[in-house]
Amino acid sequence: MFYRTTLLLVLFFAVACQNLPPDSAAGLKVYPNPYNPENGVLTIERTDGGSFSTMQNELIVYDYSLREVYRTNLLPVAGSADKKLIWSGLDSAGIRVSPGLYYLKVIANTAAGPSHTESMIRLIVQ
Repeated sequence: MFYRTTLLLVLFFAVACQNLPPDSAAGLKVYPNPYNPENGVLTIERTDGGSFSTMQNELIVYDYSLREVYRTNLLPVAGSADKKLIWSGLDSAGIRVSPGLYYLKVIANTAAGPSHTESMIRLIVQ
């Protein structure tokens, strides 16, 4: 019985992991990943040659159960040619997020209107 239950759990986990968002999204890279908020900030970088809006970019952070933990408008980091955003690892109440699995979504406002990543980015917080 133990063997059968363990096998079912392993199969369930393997199937569930296939449906998780990737560690990066088209045109975006997040580092460091895994991320420890006590050691600095998380950087979200454009890798597709584009730039983030100099007016506002929305960052939404979800926990493992896809409950919104944090939402804010960010400006690009000065001196980064508008290619980087940073997050300090705080939730909406200003408290450091707990270790675990999180998902990030970036919505960049452009002259053509808002554009966002097709999928969320998986982030491991230590």
